[in-house]
Amino acid sequence: MSDKIGRALTAAGSGVWLGALVLLGVGVAPVLFRLLPRDLAGAVNAVILHRLNLVEAVSAGLIVLGLAVRWIGGDRSRRWMIDAALAVGLIGLLAVYAGLWAPELNGLRALLDTSAAAKARFDTLHHGYTKLVGVNVFLSLGLLVRTATAQPFFGRSNVPPRSA
Repeated sequence: MSDKIGRALTAAGSGVWLGALVLLGVGVAPVLFRLLPRDLAGAVNAVILHRLNLVEAVSAGLIVLGLAVRWIGGDRSRRWMIDAALAVGLIGLLAVYAGLWAPELNGLRALLDTSAAAKARFDTLHHGYTKLVGVNVFLSLGLLVRTATAQPFFGRSNVPPRSA
């Protein structure tokens, strides 16, 4: 039972994380930069990114809780180890782009029109931020698929047990 609960928590966390990243990348940022002046779109997007990072942090908490429930329930499988490695990757990249780079990007935003060095640094960080978020899209998708397809969450499996 703890395996099912743990996998459900992990699937919920990775699903919310994936959905939030896809929504921002496909539905929010392109619209902002198409409809608003670039500096205003950047400022609005920065506020949205901060809130997205909070959603990512909550999702990370659900994933860690799910993995902990599985571990406490006795799961020491290779599947658990791979899921935990994916979670470490997700959370590590989040720490870099949200914890280290986002504050610097926000500080540089005010200097973009006045300093070529600030613009160059902003562009470098923004490019890296975007790449790491892209990696997290694939990591969260992988974790979601692995967790959701391991076994049925509820009820009995229709798959007969393996013969020894």
